[in-house]
Amino acid sequence: MNTSVPAPEVMLGWEPGVLWWRVLRIQRKLHRWAGDDPGRRFDDVFNLVCDPAVLVLAWQRVRANRGARSAGVDGESAYYVETVRGVQPFLSELRRDLKAGMFRPSPVREVMIPTGPTRSGSPKSWSGA
Repeated sequence: MNTSVPAPEVMLGWEPGVLWWRVLRIQRKLHRWAGDDPGRRFDDVFNLVCDPAVLVLAWQRVRANRGARSAGVDGESAYYVETVRGVQPFLSELRRDLKAGMFRPSPVREVMIPTGPTRSGSPKSWSGA
């Protein structure tokens, strides 16, 4: 694991463009490795997910979503994290839990949305065919 990267609380103050380029560099490296050796196993991808730049950029993207006002499957909204928990402690705790193997994501709620009949009058299938 790369221990020389700054902590998430340090990266929160960085410009989004700097974080974006850092994550893009990681993605390009993975792409190059996969192209050079199609059978390569990426055993260290987990450490890349724990990279503070990835976590901070992911937080910024989640926060910018229109759905950021509603709570996730864990019951916490982005507003709650910002005002009650604090973004810095939240990201630091998430990184610590990821590195320790303690993070267990909650299952996503699946809701099937029925569609109406097609123009020909026959009902659509669930698969969209």
